[in-house]
Order: sequence, then structure tokens, then C-alpha cells
Amino acid sequence: MKEKNGKKRKKINIFIPMLMIVGLSVSTISALGISSVNAQSSSDKAQTEVVKNDTKNMFNNLGDKVASAMDDYNAGKISEEEYSNIMGEIKILLDDEENYKKMKEDEEAVKSNVACPYGSSCTTGGGDQEEYLYFNRATGEEIWLCANHPFKCNTANKLATQASEKTKSIYDQYVLWQGNGDAFRHAYWSALMTKHIDRDFAYDAGLAHEGLKRGYDFDSQGADNKMDISNNYSGRILGDDNKSKSDDQIANIIKNGVIKGNLKRIRTYTSVPSYVDCYIAGVPTKYVGYYEPTSDGGLKS
Repeated sequence: MKEKNGKKRKKINIFIPMLMIVGLSVSTISALGISSVNAQSSSDKAQTEVVKNDTKNMFNNLGDKVASAMDDYNAGKISEEEYSNIMGEIKILLDDEENYKKMKEDEEAVKSNVACPYGSSCTTGGGDQEEYLYFNRATGEEIWLCANHPFKCNTANKLATQASEKTKSIYDQYVLWQGNGDAFRHAYWSALMTKHIDRDFAYDAGLAHEGLKRGYDFDSQGADNKMDISNNYSGRILGDDNKSKSDDQIANIIKNGVIKGNLKRIRTYTSVPSYVDCYIAGVPTKYVGYYEPTSDGGLKS
């Protein structure tokens, strides 16, 4: 599904809850191989040294650096200029095709070691609103997007947290993964980004959260990705159509849309024991596929 205009660790917050990974200082980043842009005599040399001195893997290291830079900037530990410089260093690194390729290869190695969040009985992978892709790690595409749009990315991360918290206040835990709550969260996050940033960035951020970028093939995606991409699309439309409304009003509009079946889910509650493939928060659920419409199930009383 491509736009014409323009929470496993499943994936909204980088954008984890949709980037809830934190922590390295500017000096630590330098020690790990990315020195200040202004101090570099050659960007090629910087790129080579990062690869050579990588002690874990590039995907993990860059994800940590993006997240900690964002965390330090929001905490007032580094200036706007320092934050921009750190992201600029990562952009320079990933502008090199070989480094980008290595990051993606390392990402696949991490991904291959991620178990299903609810045990081996799950039909398909993913995560709940607390546990995004690769166990609280940004995707490689999110890292790239943040390096290229550091301030929009920072806002998107805050909006992802807002969307996650709102979702948990409305929905029970068992629908937060692949269910009605999951659908709401993705649509609400995309609507918030459309309202507070812009629709094009919301499109790119939603795709990056799935590990994708423009030019991807929708039909080749798994049901989990299709669900999220579709709900992101609906959220952007609603965000565009309701920019003058408050965030809470938009949340209510999306919640009502979920109730009416306007969004997509791929997991439902089931009372038939033989159908159960995952117990979530003690509730028996079943994977049902991409085209299942949402419902009023899972709303907190």
C-alpha cells in the first residue's frame, strides 16, 4: 500500500515504545569510534575506524548512539548543536554504502535471535506496545531516518510515547499485540505525527518502524506488517482531516473508528480451546490474518 500523496518488538516507540533505548554521552560516542565531525580530517577515515573498532555490531552501536543522543538532548545534557552533530556523524557513516550494508546485515543477525514474545505457541512474531522491534531497539531504517531528520525524529519519538500511553489507558493488555489496541496505537501515532510534524514524515516514520522505506512491495509483506502499514495509512488520513482538533479529540475519533471496524487487526479473542495459539495476559487469542476488521473488544470499562 503506497501513499499517493506524497509497538518485537513490534514496532510504535525510536520509535520505540516507537525509541525507548537510552544512554551514551558525547565522549562515549567518540570513544566507540565516531569522533566529532569538526575534528575529522577525513570522513572516509572516520567511517573506516568505526567499522574496524566496532566491538558489538554496527546496528546495536548506532541504535545506542541515536537513542542516547536523543535522551541527552531532551534532558538538557547536550545542546541542539551537539545533538545535530552526533546525528550528522551517523548520517555521514551511513551515506557510505558499505557501512549501510553492514548495519543491515548486523540487524538481520540480531533479528534472527529474537524469540516470539509470547512463547513458541505464537503463530506469528511481533510484540506488544511496550516491546518494539528487536527487543526495544530501533530498526536500521529508523536509525537512518533519525540521522537524516534528527529533530523531526525526536518529536516523533515523543509522540510515540504519547500514543503508547494513551493506548494503555483505553485498552486491556490482551489486545495490545496484533489486536484492537495495537491498531489504535499505530493509527493514533501516525495521526499525531501528521498533525504535529507533517504527513510525509509520518509516512516515512511508519515505514521505518516496520524496517521499510519507500519503494517497498506491500504484497510481499507479512500480515503483521500489512496490519501496521494499513493502520498507519488510516491514521495519516484522520490526522490530516482533523488537524484543528485536540489530540484527545483525535484519539476519540480513532477509537470510534476501531469500534466501527474501520481499522485492521490480525488477532482476536477466542473461546474455542482448539483455536488458541497465544494466551496474552491470561486471555486466549487466535491469529486470524490481515483482513479482519477491528471491533469494540478489549476496551477498558
